[in-house]
Amino acid sequence: MDHQEISLFFAEARLFALQKYLAEEGATVSDKLAERFTELYEQYVPEEERFMIEADIERQDAEDRAETEARKRFGVFHIRDGGEDSYFKSELFHSFLAVAHRYRLYDRGELSSQPKTFHDAFGETIPIPEEVYNDFREDIKTDSRVLGVYEFNLDDGTASVCQNQDNEWSAYNLSHVSTAAFRAYRSTYIPYEEREAIMNEYLNGKEIEIPDDSEAPAMQM
Repeated sequence: MDHQEISLFFAEARLFALQKYLAEEGATVSDKLAERFTELYEQYVPEEERFMIEADIERQDAEDRAETEARKRFGVFHIRDGGEDSYFKSELFHSFLAVAHRYRLYDRGELSSQPKTFHDAFGETIPIPEEVYNDFREDIKTDSRVLGVYEFNLDDGTASVCQNQDNEWSAYNLSHVSTAAFRAYRSTYIPYEEREAIMNEYLNGKEIEIPDDSEAPAMQM
């Protein structure tokens, strides 16, 4: 919903005095002006017209939220670590290179935050139920928001990945994933695409066999 800014000009001394006394009540000038605007709006705009306006605002806000959601891109994760499973999505980490590099830093204890689990190494994430994860896992071929699905099993030392652009699962030993990330980031000031090429070249031929139906290997429980 579009918003219109209103500019008001006051003598500086008056404004500062008003701010001082409002602060004693825990209020601001903006708060009070917003209250006065609402009073004027309800006083002068007929109720029936306000109802129509509010309905239109609510509709537009819903459309804006839907559009924002459609523009989001994220990676979806299933991590097994110490016998515990976690499922989440991350808007920051959604490429295999970024995830692999994060794993290497975590595994080597090189993250300043010193996370206790690999899940924690991703910082702010959005937890999701297992069934929602499975839906994303199935929808990666049709849901353009999902750029990658990643299954990291730290208990058996394997990682499985399916990226949106190829829609095929591949699995690797975590030691190879870590080394690939190291090689990709060994040189500084090179384009991200070149880093990806370096990682992919190293991992080429190191895949763990997965079933012909392109399903990711089941995590050992």
